[in-house]
Amino acid sequence: MRPKSLAFRKFYEVFREQFYIDYCSEKPREEIIHSPELWETGKFDKNNRIIGKPILVEKFGVNKHGYLYRLYRNAFNSHYTTIKDVYAINILEYLGFRIADVENEVDEARKADLLFKQFEAKYPVAETEQFDEPEEIRAVRNTVREFYEFITVKQLKQAWNLLTPEFQNREIWEGNYERFADGYVTTRALRNIAVFNVEQKNPYYICKLFYEDEMAIYPVKGLNGLEDMTVDELDEFIRRVGIIRKDIESKGGNSFDKVPLNKLFNPAAIEYIWYECGLTGESLSKLFPKPKPVVVWRLYECTCIFISGKCYINDISPVKTYSIR
Repeated sequence: MRPKSLAFRKFYEVFREQFYIDYCSEKPREEIIHSPELWETGKFDKNNRIIGKPILVEKFGVNKHGYLYRLYRNAFNSHYTTIKDVYAINILEYLGFRIADVENEVDEARKADLLFKQFEAKYPVAETEQFDEPEEIRAVRNTVREFYEFITVKQLKQAWNLLTPEFQNREIWEGNYERFADGYVTTRALRNIAVFNVEQKNPYYICKLFYEDEMAIYPVKGLNGLEDMTVDELDEFIRRVGIIRKDIESKGGNSFDKVPLNKLFNPAAIEYIWYECGLTGESLSKLFPKPKPVVVWRLYECTCIFISGKCYINDISPVKTYSIR
């Protein structure tokens, strides 16, 4: 079955509310209702240990972990949502919808369609109607977006203040705001910032982030063209890495030998090298030839947490992508 996403979101929310009332009402509503953990509810023994399968599997046959929650989150980014017919039928019948006996012999696809039409008649959704995201989800989107928008306009102190003290004090910055700000000295602009796939994993909120990073890249001797080298050029590769090391060390950099090899193939390799080797952003224009503008696509996973009711970023990690084509 492939209903319009607005209708599917209404369907999910009606089911979610009834499911909470029937199976989870002993838990604080605000802690569970917007969480994927709602769908992991099961039967418990006297020691609070789960007995058997989660209710969603046992009573509704939805045996794909996180299935409904993922569909709901994705429904905010698409016009249509596809849900397995048998899952839709089980849920709709639980909500009290029935078809005439004469129609019970139809196939699953037709039955799901007939039941969903009854649902839409009872819970109509105007094409222009918009569903507000949960307040916490919206706050996560806004916080992550604001962080990068502050960086774009060089309001770095405001961006720094959106990080948790734990994140600020990790090895990369060690609580030093100047170190944080220095890392963005070559940033020219961040464009097309998109925050998506926000999910709650108590007590955290996880989301994906994409943006186009326009930077001023300073050239380093020997660095250009490494990504195009082949295995039979290994000796030349080693020679070129030696040239890079010598160039960085001649400019006062250190610990080059600890730089991961894969970083050398990144279009923005010099960004990582100068930062990790102890050079300062302000010194780059004196140490290297004139920079060239480069645009790099970034994909990250951000982890947020609420502290005293306010959303903060607790981690930003690159998402590794691969291609065999």
